[in-house]
Amino acid sequence: MDQPVADFLQRAEQEGQDPYQTAYELFQILRANSKTIFLSAIREAHHLKVYKTRYLQNLLHPATPQLPAPVHPQNPQLLTITYERRSLKDYDDLI
Repeated sequence: MDQPVADFLQRAEQEGQDPYQTAYELFQILRANSKTIFLSAIREAHHLKVYKTRYLQNLLHPATPQLPAPVHPQNPQLLTITYERRSLKDYDDLI
């Protein structure tokens, strides 16, 4: 086990987390990611002094943002507005 992982487990235990459960969750995270990415996430958590496996999970697999609710105008007739096409040459006189 690398030193950053051992430090993470020790600090998590000091914060009151079950070390066996934390180690199991770290193992699950490691199985889903490469060792390099896993250790990078551990170092990032250590730098921020966050010793929760939930943080690592969110860091490596952020939640997909939900699409915002569709927006509709209060007056539905606004959706049927049309315009008359003009040639771009009509605008040359304005310059």
